[in-house]
Amino acid sequence: MNEKYQAMLHRAERGELSEAEIDMVAQELQKVKPEANPYTLLHILGESGAKSYQGLVEQFLESQANPSLAALALQILCTYWGETSQYTGQVLQFLRGVPWDRTEDCRLMAASVAGEHLRTHLEPDLLRELLRIYEDAAERQILREAAYLSLAPLEQKGNLLKGLEKGKHWLGERLAKIR
Repeated sequence: MNEKYQAMLHRAERGELSEAEIDMVAQELQKVKPEANPYTLLHILGESGAKSYQGLVEQFLESQANPSLAALALQILCTYWGETSQYTGQVLQFLRGVPWDRTEDCRLMAASVAGEHLRTHLEPDLLRELLRIYEDAAERQILREAAYLSLAPLEQKGNLLKGLEKGKHWLGERLAKIR
């Protein structure tokens, strides 16, 4: 990684980038052949908290040539910037899988984002999809584990199933059978 951008990433993590530097990173990221790795540039934008570039980051959600960029864009928008409520449809789409995500980077990130979001929000579709992944023996083990790790803390909080038609203990009973 270019030392200049490595240093910028560390400074972004500490909230020390100027607006001019953030703008320069955004401009570089929009180039056909950027000076630095697009992943690093996108990561800098995310760590800097530059929500004014939300539209630019959103463009990477469809990064079919590089699914790791799509996964990072989802992480930035949802985890770093706390905007999951705006992107639940995208999270669900990634959880279900997209054909271009051959290494399933997007699915793994979506499982993490969904679990975090479900700790404070009721989203039955996300919950059901995580449970479906966990229970499906045909899914890759790493995905099933990611789904479990997203679900387990929710059951421990005891407030997971508010409003779901299956009843308060539905998930707990299902998780107990599988543990």
